Amino acid sequence: AKTLKEMNLQTGVVCIDPFTGVVDMWSTRKAFRDAVGLRNRGGSQVSDGPLLMDEFGHSRIYEMFLANVKHQGHQDFVMPLRVSSITGLRLLRTIYDEGRVETLPQVIYLDSAHEPEETLLEVREAWRLLDAPGVLFGDDWSWPGVKSDVSRFAGELGLRSLSPEELRRFDWPTRAAIQPVPGLAVVDEDDGAWMLLKEHPTPR
Repeated sequence: AKTLKEMNLQTGVVCIDPFTGVVDMWSTRKAFRDAVGLRNRGGSQVSDGPLLMDEFGHSRIYEMFLANVKHQGHQDFVMPLRVSSITGLRLLRTIYDEGRVETLPQVIYLDSAHEPEETLLEVREAWRLLDAPGVLFGDDWSWPGVKSDVSRFAGELGLRSLSPEELRRFDWPTRAAIQPVPGLAVVDEDDGAWMLLKEHPTPR
């Protein structure tokens, strides 16, 4: 949101997320709270931070997200939609088809569920929603579920191969992009990032 404002872009961010966390976050919750410094903050004990349950069994991930957005002053730019990715993506498509919004998103960042097969469903639905020209991208390429499902989907699309010049546009300062599947750009550094360029609308 900060970058978009600095660029004076007339747009906004719709954040679709159930805010429930992923498998590893829950299975390693003690290590997680140590890693983000939530076990002891300001001299007081914080038992589980965002994973702390309330009396209704809800975690505090959503509330932490809202607090961070407000702290940065981006509540005028970010609209959270607290639903699953599939539900949210299909909702945006539905209200577009009904003429309730004028445009489809041209940029979608997918922080997928990271689980095999589930990631594939999300990527397919995001691609269906994405306008053309548009970019679908995500992180955590190092996760087996992400790598296998995104690669499989890119193969299904049958995209043209990016030229060396086009591929260089996806380079990071410290690592060049590679193309493991035609049309799929990947920067394999840290957890890795992947990018797909949509040049033509999805047939209805």
